[in-house]
Amino acid sequence: MKYLLSLLLLLGLAFTFSSPAPAQDGCGCECGCSVLEESDDSELDESDEDDGKPAHKQSGLSGQNKKDGPRDDKGAPKINLTLGEQIRIAIDRGVEWLKNKQDNRGSWGPTVANRLYGKPKSEGRYEGNFSGPTSFALYTLAKCDVPKKDKHVKKGMKWLKNNYRHSQMWNSKTTWKKGAGHNQSTYEIASLILCLEATYERSHKLLGKHTKRRLLSDNEKKPPSRGKIPKDEWRWMHEGIIYLTRGIPPAPRRRSYKGCQNINGLWRYGARQPNNADSSATQFVLLGLRSASQAGYPVPVSVWSKALKGLRTFKADGGFAYRKGQKPSDGMTAANLASMLICKEQIELAGQTAPGWVDGAVKNGLEWLGTRFDVARNEGPHEGGRYHYYYLYTIERLADMLGKKEIGGKDWYVRGAKLLLANQDASGAFADPSCMNPKDTLGTCFALLFLKRATPPVSTGGGD
Repeated sequence: MKYLLSLLLLLGLAFTFSSPAPAQDGCGCECGCSVLEESDDSELDESDEDDGKPAHKQSGLSGQNKKDGPRDDKGAPKINLTLGEQIRIAIDRGVEWLKNKQDNRGSWGPTVANRLYGKPKSEGRYEGNFSGPTSFALYTLAKCDVPKKDKHVKKGMKWLKNNYRHSQMWNSKTTWKKGAGHNQSTYEIASLILCLEATYERSHKLLGKHTKRRLLSDNEKKPPSRGKIPKDEWRWMHEGIIYLTRGIPPAPRRRSYKGCQNINGLWRYGARQPNNADSSATQFVLLGLRSASQAGYPVPVSVWSKALKGLRTFKADGGFAYRKGQKPSDGMTAANLASMLICKEQIELAGQTAPGWVDGAVKNGLEWLGTRFDVARNEGPHEGGRYHYYYLYTIERLADMLGKKEIGGKDWYVRGAKLLLANQDASGAFADPSCMNPKDTLGTCFALLFLKRATPPVSTGGGD
């Protein structure tokens, strides 16, 4: 009898560990993802160890390679899981960590730097992005299917309303001080728009609302009749879009602005500076505006057309650079190509014809990226190849917009997922040491968005 009970106990444990987790969008089961088709290690062995070094060590990231599945208690038997199952577990652990990282007030903290960007001799602690991590964390939770009724989401949205919306200072100050207001940045506004659309609309595909009966508001200050974003949040989103595109702040601090979109159609950090723009700020603004359009906001087609023209100025030596005149990098090439696809898509959704050069630029950029693509290395001069998980997120956006399984003949998702799984720490976080503070929060968001394949495909053209 004793042996029979022991056998039954072992069988019960085996069933518990081997039962697959429920499928999630973007994790590799029912949404067309390829991880279950190529879950063996053979497809990765050749390139994940270029130069004889494991991928996670090449990238400067530290972690443990868990080939036998997720980390178990000491002494527990090792359970062989498919890659798809490992990814689902990793997403769940990352989501749980992100929830626990939220402070008692509901915030995920500001981005913090020891100096002003671009000014090496400046000193002091600068909170250059007061609310961005909170908006982006909430956006990530929504993309990971956390409902808006979740206590962490509700607390985070309340914090944003109390501490961000009602403390906006529409001026040129570089730091935020409690009680003195806050200078908005393009990153913060774009992250907020992404957060609002994902939290309330919860749309995973772009096609649905733009085909049979397009969801579009006839008044930019009010949501569409079938929209799910509440009126107050819609007005909040509208104020941000106006600042990004036209720059007229709401009363009582109404002043004359030229808007954040500069004369070349691109963006930097704040109010427009002639001929001053970068690929990173531009792509986040375009991602935010695309989400607003998905929610039914009537973004003027002129915004997309001007941005598309400006994006050509970042082209350099076959790829694309962070700023005009710089050398190209892998991450910025992926980011710029995705930005072009967004602009082309939105121009065509408005019933107009996008310039014919776009498809050729995307094709050439993909070829350039494909010859050097490596999930373990973000090559380029900007910041010495830093922001590694952010780089993977740019790859996810570009490839999923185009519906591409491979870049340069390599399965980008399988390779990237394996690298991330090898570097998720015991707490569930994906801390990217090359990222800006808060490194653990931002790194985890980028990693989860990659694993969930959070970007909807473009609905028109863009090349193959």
